[in-house]
Amino acid sequence: MPNMANLSLKNNAGTTVTATQLSASAGDGVPARWRVELNTVPPAYRPLVEVTSRYSKFGSGKANKNVRRVDLKIVVPHYKVDAGNYSPDGQSLFEAHAVIPQTVLSSDTDDAVAYFMSVFADTLMASVFKTQISPT
Repeated sequence: MPNMANLSLKNNAGTTVTATQLSASAGDGVPARWRVELNTVPPAYRPLVEVTSRYSKFGSGKANKNVRRVDLKIVVPHYKVDAGNYSPDGQSLFEAHAVIPQTVLSSDTDDAVAYFMSVFADTLMASVFKTQISPT
C-alpha cells in the first residue's frame, strides 16, 4: 500500500511544481487529494489532483473482489484577474480510469501500468491534448 506523499509534477515550461497532500484516503472509495500550491492564486483557483481506488462493480452492482478500479481526476481551474480580483473562466478536467484484475501475475500488471503511464509521456499524446484533435 503506497504511503501518502507530495507529488512532483511538471508545468508547461518544464519546471517542477509540487502538488501538496491535502488528505490521504480513508479507505476504498475515498479519494486521496493534492493541490498545487500557487502562492499568488487563491486556493479555489489552484489545480487539484484526486485518486480513488476500490473493488470494481459489474452487472448487478456487486463488488467483484478479483478486480480493482483506480480513478484519477485532475481539475485545473482557469481564471481572469481584473484589478486584483479573481473570477472563474472555466476549468480543464482530466480523468483516467484503470480496471485491473487481481488474478494475474504482478509482472503482467507492471507492464500494463508502464504502457498506461508512458502514453501520457509520449509527445504525440501531449500534442493531442494540447490541440484537442486526434491524430489524422
